[in-house]
Amino acid sequence: MGRPFLSVLLLFLFPAPGAAQGQSAGIRRPVLDLSGKGWRLWLDEKAPWKEDDLFLPDDLPPLDRLPIHPPACGWNGLDGERGIPVTLPSTVEEHFWGKQGLRPYTSDEYEYWYSDKEVRNGNYLGVSWWWRKVRFPSSFAGKKVLLRFRAARLRAEVYFEGRLVGYHLVGETPFTADLTGLVDPGKEQVLAVRITNPGGRMEWNDTTSFKWGRFLFPTSHGFGGLDAGIIAEALPPAYVEDLFCMNRPEPGRVTLRVEAQNETGKPLRTRLLSWIHPLGLPEKRLSFRSRTVLLPPGSSLFEAPHFVEGARSWSPDHPFLYKAVVRLEPEGGLSPDVATRRFGFRWFQAKGVGKDARLLLNGRPILLISAIS
Repeated sequence: MGRPFLSVLLLFLFPAPGAAQGQSAGIRRPVLDLSGKGWRLWLDEKAPWKEDDLFLPDDLPPLDRLPIHPPACGWNGLDGERGIPVTLPSTVEEHFWGKQGLRPYTSDEYEYWYSDKEVRNGNYLGVSWWWRKVRFPSSFAGKKVLLRFRAARLRAEVYFEGRLVGYHLVGETPFTADLTGLVDPGKEQVLAVRITNPGGRMEWNDTTSFKWGRFLFPTSHGFGGLDAGIIAEALPPAYVEDLFCMNRPEPGRVTLRVEAQNETGKPLRTRLLSWIHPLGLPEKRLSFRSRTVLLPPGSSLFEAPHFVEGARSWSPDHPFLYKAVVRLEPEGGLSPDVATRRFGFRWFQAKGVGKDARLLLNGRPILLISAIS
């Protein structure tokens, strides 16, 4: 990987993952929710992991060049009998605390390890397998299929029918796996996620780091697990991969940043339409824009500035929300795509830093109170 220090800045933008929160304008992507029940969990205690090579997203080679790590029980061993049934979100520690015994805390795990001798650490270090059976509907046939994960910890290796389709090392952040060409609608198929937990803090101190082999990681909670919010989406040849609502200091102004994906392999003329309406009132369009853009093959970024006169600001006391809608209409008879994002008009800033420092929300002072500050 070339870098022994792994540093991550986490920006939590909700909801996640994916741009399409709920689609409108008569268009809906086929979606299969794989969260909740139906999963099983098994501890692969003999699996090696301590000296693995590790890859951040920018350093990740093609997946077919990564080593395959099958479970010690074999792929057929991930059945309905092995392990235990679990409901996502879940962690290994929820079910197997103390499985490897209870041991004294170390300085990498607990700030008061030297004086608080009564408490013991029972988290599981190593590899666990999370799997379930999936049956895709016919609407997924012949489509690009992305599997979106909201979060996992720490390393996640995603396998579909025994093939590596996803890898993610940045714990507790969204990631995707590509199932295109592997989905067989109507057939029962197996999705498995290999989670590796190398350790971490077991309290709230976040100023330290911990080691995994020769690599140094920023600290995070020492649990291994899988979040809910796992969905599979069937996508058209041109689609909106992400939609971000970037507020401006002037009330009522917002810029929609649209990440579009063109899978056709050639430039594609496309109408890009965007509008804003109050949440729950899709018929009340307050701002509308339309233009023709050229989508190059792969990913491209577009911006659409909007102004809503008399817009209501968002605040904790009055959390008024709007919905931004983006629609792609490619030429050549290709299917259109729509994505939406809920947002509020708000602007947060700090003034008078070093003199009379104040935090302002929408131009008015705000006092922030937290449990740990």
